[in-house]
Amino acid sequence: MILEITHSLTYRYSQPVYLEPYILRLTPRSDGAQALQTFELRIDPKPQHSSAAADLDGATSHCLHFSGSHDRLCISTRSVVETLRTNPYDFLLRDAAYSRIPLAYPGELRAALQIYLQRGEADPQVDALARTLALDNRDGTLDFLADLTRRIHQVWRNEHRESGAPRRPGETLTLARGTCRDLAVLWMDACRAAGVAARFVSGYKLGEGDDSEHHLHAWAEAYLPGGGWRGFDPSTGLAVVDRHVALAASAFPALASPGQGSFRGEALSELATEVAVRQRVAKLPLTMP
Repeated sequence: MILEITHSLTYRYSQPVYLEPYILRLTPRSDGAQALQTFELRIDPKPQHSSAAADLDGATSHCLHFSGSHDRLCISTRSVVETLRTNPYDFLLRDAAYSRIPLAYPGELRAALQIYLQRGEADPQVDALARTLALDNRDGTLDFLADLTRRIHQVWRNEHRESGAPRRPGETLTLARGTCRDLAVLWMDACRAAGVAARFVSGYKLGEGDDSEHHLHAWAEAYLPGGGWRGFDPSTGLAVVDRHVALAASAFPALASPGQGSFRGEALSELATEVAVRQRVAKLPLTMP
């Protein structure tokens, strides 16, 4: 599937301010699930210096440095991405032992994944959820992940909250509702409680029919030996296939945010965003009679 994505961020300030260095993560990644075909980036005012680099999890980030004072910052991108994965389970686990919950990674791999296994303060409600699903799916890691994704979607109501950090997993459990980022963090914590390495993903999702996404989306990925990082979206209840486009991923949600920056000055700030995700209809090649 070919998806075209446009995204704009406009920061307005009540009076001119000095812009601190800004980290931008709006370049879709290229991997086994998606291939970036074109990427256009426009920034106004033009940065004095800009550099692109790979972050800790392999996403492309741009570091922007500005000079002078400004009363606005406008960033816009246009991306064309081919999504490649139609079957989320198109792999075999490397060993039968990886089919069991709790998942036990071998030594070197476990050491490399340690940051994705670490939890904050353990919540007894999350522990109970993970324990119940682990008992139901003791001999099926993939069944556990699918069941967890489906359960969160069925029980916790989706809500929209424009800004702010994700809620703590226990708080989301208690409220029985949350944004896509809240549900992703809850899913991650339950996975980690069951020994499954998990990370947070920010990106875009193509809606069904007329239901087009007009904002960033968030989901999570689990690391499976033989399958690598595989996405699951608790806000839809499904494994991730070709309707999602990933931008960045991290063990910590803040490090997968689309932009990080601040300013110096006594001013009020306002942010307006616009996102559009459209499927491109491929033109069939002409054939001679």
